[in-house]
Amino acid sequence: MSDEPELKEIDGFLAAGLAVRTSNPRECDPATARIGQLWQRFGRERYAESIAPRVRPEELLGIYTDYAGGADDEYTLMVACEVGEEMDIPLEAIGVEVPAGRYLIFRGEGPLPECVIETWARIWRYFGESTQYKRAFAVDFERHDATRPDSVEIAVSIE
Repeated sequence: MSDEPELKEIDGFLAAGLAVRTSNPRECDPATARIGQLWQRFGRERYAESIAPRVRPEELLGIYTDYAGGADDEYTLMVACEVGEEMDIPLEAIGVEVPAGRYLIFRGEGPLPECVIETWARIWRYFGESTQYKRAFAVDFERHDATRPDSVEIAVSIE
């Protein structure tokens, strides 16, 4: 698998799910990490089944939004499903619009969650070294496809 990302124009879409506010430094400490707990809760409480209409039933999304600044600042992470215009979501869930735009697509393979962590580390290195593209810190998202459980596709918004 190539370390080079693919530049792609992505159409906007709607998603709904559960969210937490966190930061990368917080996630590095098991005592304060929140993302893993959110993914577990989403699965344990079977939230995906209560969100309708789901556009891609085989997919779950990790959506990063509301960035306070750069890579070490706070952001909101949602575990979500893509939904149609007339969404029906549980009371605790929230909706978000992922905007259309230019994204760099990074792909990772291997056991979860390690492949997600490794792919994000590759993303941080890429933007630390690349002068061709600059992160927008707008909305980024991960696609987790149940038909390919040992892989992740991460779309990073660029300016």
